[in-house]
Amino acid sequence: MSRVLHFLLLITFCLLLTSCGGDSNSSTASLLGSLKATKASSSTITLTTAQQYDIIRLMQAMFNAAPGAFNLQVLGEHLVSSGISMSELAKELEQSDLFKSPLLYPPSLTSQQFADKLVTNMIGDTANAYNRASIASAVAYFVDNGTSRGEIAWLLASLISTIPVTDSNWGKAAAQLSNRVEVAYYYSVTKAQSSDDFGTLQAVTRFVTADPATVITAKATTPVNLAPSWAYAGVTSGNRQITLNWTSASKTSTTGTYTLYWSKTPGVTKKTGFKISNVKSPYIHTGLSNGTSYYYVLTETVAGIEGAESLEVATAPKGMVPQAPAGITISPLNNAILLTIDRTGVAATTKYNLYWSASDKLTNATKISNAFGSTTTFRHNGLTNGTIYYYAVAAESTEGEGAKSSIMAATPLADISATNYVAGSSSAKPAAPKSVSAVAASQQVAISWDMPKNQLPTVFDPAETPTQAPVISAYNIYWATSLITDLKKANKLTLTVSKEVTLPVTFVHNTGLTNNTPYYYSITAVAATDVDGNPLKNAAGTVLSFESPTSSQVMAVPEAKKPAAPTGLSATSGAQQIALSWTASSTSGAVYRLYVSDKVPASPEELVASQNLVAITTTPSYTHTALQSGITYYYVVTAVTDAESAPTAAVAIALR
Repeated sequence: MSRVLHFLLLITFCLLLTSCGGDSNSSTASLLGSLKATKASSSTITLTTAQQYDIIRLMQAMFNAAPGAFNLQVLGEHLVSSGISMSELAKELEQSDLFKSPLLYPPSLTSQQFADKLVTNMIGDTANAYNRASIASAVAYFVDNGTSRGEIAWLLASLISTIPVTDSNWGKAAAQLSNRVEVAYYYSVTKAQSSDDFGTLQAVTRFVTADPATVITAKATTPVNLAPSWAYAGVTSGNRQITLNWTSASKTSTTGTYTLYWSKTPGVTKKTGFKISNVKSPYIHTGLSNGTSYYYVLTETVAGIEGAESLEVATAPKGMVPQAPAGITISPLNNAILLTIDRTGVAATTKYNLYWSASDKLTNATKISNAFGSTTTFRHNGLTNGTIYYYAVAAESTEGEGAKSSIMAATPLADISATNYVAGSSSAKPAAPKSVSAVAASQQVAISWDMPKNQLPTVFDPAETPTQAPVISAYNIYWATSLITDLKKANKLTLTVSKEVTLPVTFVHNTGLTNNTPYYYSITAVAATDVDGNPLKNAAGTVLSFESPTSSQVMAVPEAKKPAAPTGLSATSGAQQIALSWTASSTSGAVYRLYVSDKVPASPEELVASQNLVAITTTPSYTHTALQSGITYYYVVTAVTDAESAPTAAVAIALR
């Protein structure tokens, strides 16, 4: 959109706003409630065609629904008898429970969040991202400056309805709104149909777009012509299969037959879906690909007449892939790195795939399939000493590969023996610790190391020759949260040892560590006492201390152990509620977190990241109540102990 047109649109907004009426104290919100007004009054006012179209346009703007004949008349009578404007009617409707429901426009939304959602619902993909963002910014601006949310919805719809359908920027948005209003008018006025069910009212224009052909289809399949096929439906994700179950809305299930239509893309219909005839509940759809989403609708055929499509349900099959491995030990060697895994309680057929790279993000990682074979160790040879290498391990079963472990790293290094003093060449130093290894757990890292056979120098600088025989009396553990390149900038811990110390030495670093943070370690050996613990001194009585070169460097990431993920999430629709159940985690003591969204998540992990938590429960079932008809709900479940598991596959189910 050109900047000129952008400013013209904003000016038009301002002009429209100057015609807004004042506040009204009428009670449309109580009249309308949840769009289920009591059908007790009789019509005494005849609406003009213009008034009918205005109310229908307002219903599309605020609720994405047709009003139906009865609600249209109720709203029209209130509009005329109260003498209020459409803007004032919109301001009253925004106080309804329906408009403020959590999955429409709850008051908790910020002005910008409300604006983004309104523009998405009204315009969708009929305009490009820049144009949508521009209008959303304008909407948020006016809301922040006192314009009510219902009023701005009406003004935006009014603005769009004035734009020619030939406009290169907004023509499709104008055509889509016009088409939806036309279909809603056909349902509410031409056919004089009504419904107490909001889902039915939304379904009237659900699939109407800017394409005129969708108007013809919608008129042919509105609830006036074809009754809903079924009332309650359930969908359950399994391994390479999905189970569907349903009950009939027409109460003719003893004589009716059912047809299933499915697709890998949303919006499946009888025309676009793959057809499976004569299915019975429960129906198990097999031979599917794990991780791929499948979308379904059902129809019921009675006396040879096939009904309309049900509302869509969806999920993705998901096998029980192994958990991410934990407790992996990494040990640098000379031109090699040794990795050790724990196979306790793991099926013998489980494979462990190794990913490695010289990048700390495992960028362009090389995969070594089944690196460990049937053993618990893998030696990665042919590496360059002094270069740090990063690794992660993933377990793979017949159901697929699980998540990768946390990243670990090490620097191969040849053993460094004790160094003797050579004038002008080298100073006396103990041998560097060798065979350093690290293994992480929750908020801790255990580091182990050994020492070469020749630990101590035998020739010293004459000025620094100790009068006693030195021994290794301590180890300095240098650590940091990034690669250690300067010991002076690293943190230092000192482990004092006695003559009885047994090699190899293990030190557990468990103070102040944060899970999911990388920790790098390098060790030095210190000779500062004799065998009896007395400080080393030279002939002049000066205290002496000799520190070795640094060992090879290792890195590990502490993390809480995740429980096994729950499986088989099942959702079944009911009267304004959805019953959910799942197979419990195999980890004892787990509690469950249930997440929901009214938007299609890109992945189950994205839904968890939204943190829209429905419930925390200790039992593998939950009934989500007080839900809104006409909304599609997406769910996932996780298990929680010290950490949160991976989520189940997402299930999607709509309420009529």
